[in-house]
Amino acid sequence: MQIQYQLVASRSGWQQARHAAERALSINSASAAAHAVLGLVHALEEFDWDAADSELKLALQADPNSTETLLLSANVLVARGELQTAIQRVDAAIAIDPLSPELAESRAIFLYFSGDLAAAESAIRRCLEISPTYAYAPFVLARILLARGERDAALREAEQESPDGGKDIGLAVVNYALRKQRESDGAIARLTRQRGELWPYAVAQAHANRGERKLALDWLDNAYEARDSDLQFVLYDPLLESVRGDSRFKELLRRMHLSE
Repeated sequence: MQIQYQLVASRSGWQQARHAAERALSINSASAAAHAVLGLVHALEEFDWDAADSELKLALQADPNSTETLLLSANVLVARGELQTAIQRVDAAIAIDPLSPELAESRAIFLYFSGDLAAAESAIRRCLEISPTYAYAPFVLARILLARGERDAALREAEQESPDGGKDIGLAVVNYALRKQRESDGAIARLTRQRGELWPYAVAQAHANRGERKLALDWLDNAYEARDSDLQFVLYDPLLESVRGDSRFKELLRRMHLSE
């Protein structure tokens, strides 16, 4: 979906997705794709997890072998705190389509969240083997390498990212770890100027990683108001560690109808 790659504003994008899904269901009430999209809308636009579960169950009943549905349901599972089940769901999708770079990338992200860094690195390198120019994959690999303490290697990967992908957020995070404050500052400035409206979650990540809690929480509030789809990662994202104990972060989870 264009929303998830920050190609359209999330608020309007979610409404477009809802209308398209509802139109499809009016034509074919058993459309797995339409039920899956509506489930994602319920989850990430409304934070109505019960309604999301209902739609995704209908989608999986209609087509249990749809990799798109399996992945969307995995995203919702991560959002609501069921990480291991989400990994199992992605693994089931990969068994059906082992050459999907999107599935390999999602598996890498989820394993990174779980702390299994070796498996996460293997998964994201598989993504890049399938599709060497896959957007956001170098940023994912940079984060994994950084978590493994391989800072120079992480920087090399961040520099390989597309400007339309996660290049500036990657450079902000990795350069900060390398104590290159000026370079990190410049990357955050570019990220905020060029992507802040469509991707406020990334700006929050950059500030949280640097321990700039107020700015991070302000941008998380912006992400909430914008219904940034990356809020699906808020429970597990290591880059947000500095704000997890803050009352404002807990209030954000409450507004999303999530528990810690």
